[in-house]
Amino acid sequence: MGQRLSFTLAHEKLKTLTANEIEELLGVRATNDHPLDILGFGFTTEGVERFRAEHPDFFPQVKAHIRQQLAVCGHFPEGIDAEDSDHRTFIRKMSSGYLMSSEEEIALYRYEPVVTEFDSEDQAISAYVERVASSDYLSPKPKG
Repeated sequence: MGQRLSFTLAHEKLKTLTANEIEELLGVRATNDHPLDILGFGFTTEGVERFRAEHPDFFPQVKAHIRQQLAVCGHFPEGIDAEDSDHRTFIRKMSSGYLMSSEEEIALYRYEPVVTEFDSEDQAISAYVERVASSDYLSPKPKG
């Protein structure tokens, strides 16, 4: 009975990730939790096996959250200062499309800004998620 209940709760949580949980997966919010704990599977052998067997797709929830923030704030993550981003990766809505800004380490402790422009919101969101999230748990590309 206990296993059945935890299985059901995991699937309910899977369907209803909160904004905080999504932002923890993306590294926007600090957390000590493992991604499998955030996703409701638990960072255990059983949780890892169940996650691998089910191949859950969390990208639609993440995409919807980012899309909503872009509509409201014009950028994601919320509260980022585009002029002083502290080496953070972000998306900004522009009049002619979207841009993703990030800083890449080109040498030891030497960072260079990288700005990529996208025609569509979907492209920008996919690139952002690929850049900031672990593809083991969250990927805009289907695993094949």
